[in-house]
Amino acid sequence: MAFPERLLHILAGPRRSSHCRYCGRPIEWATTAPRGKVVPLNPNPFVLRYERNAGGVKFLVIGADNLHFVTCTKRPAKPTRMRIFGGRPRA
Repeated sequence: MAFPERLLHILAGPRRSSHCRYCGRPIEWATTAPRGKVVPLNPNPFVLRYERNAGGVKFLVIGADNLHFVTCTKRPAKPTRMRIFGGRPRA
């Protein structure tokens, strides 16, 4: 049985551009719907479909593989509690 791909809802509209601090590749910052979190995307993400909610707000549906922190080759591993505090984790 195949699992469905994880989807993101991104608000349609202009996005701020910058470069990744780890690999130097260009990225675009987009706002997710409905929570309004800002996430880095690879430029020109593949859009699966366009949708509009009940309030008339238009957004794009994209696959989670368009997120830059999924595809960045030089991003460090997420720090663990051991590395942050230099000892054993608390119980």
